[in-house]
Parts: sequence; structure tokens; C-alpha cells
Amino acid sequence: MARAEVEYSTRAVDQLEDLETEDAERIVAKLDNVRWNVEHYLHGRQMTGHPHYSLRVGDQRVIIDWQRNKTPKVLFVQRVGHRSNVYD
Repeated sequence: MARAEVEYSTRAVDQLEDLETEDAERIVAKLDNVRWNVEHYLHGRQMTGHPHYSLRVGDQRVIIDWQRNKTPKVLFVQRVGHRSNVYD
């Protein structure tokens, strides 16, 4: 199975840099796993009323735009943050 590419918005990069190093490393590692089997990880994770998907990594959430129509397919990370405020 072909892997998807992972791209980050400027906002997501800034948010990752603001996190504790351990949390940021866990998120990057999780995205590396997800890109090999995107459908498995994102199945049923589409946000209600939005085209984006939410991925849980501990207390952190990663908001993703799954661009499956591109070649290669792209996981575009929109936002990263704590579950209490990432959806604001």
C-alpha cells in the first residue's frame, strides 16, 4: 500500500513547537504510522459538520484535512492542540 505524504500548515508547526517535546514527538510518530494506513486510523473520525478529521494522541488532538484525491495522497495537518481548546 502506498503511503500518504504528511504536510503541515504554518499554524500547526507553531502549535507543535509550543508543545512539550515529548508530546510533539508522539504526534509526529503517530502521523508517521497513520500515513501507512490512513483509512484504518481515520475511519469514523470525520468531524461533525466539517470535512476535517480528528486524530487523538493522548490529550492532544490533530485536525487533519485528508486530501485523498491528490497524487500522492496528502494528510494536511491543520491544527494541533489540547482536546479542551483545539476545536475552538
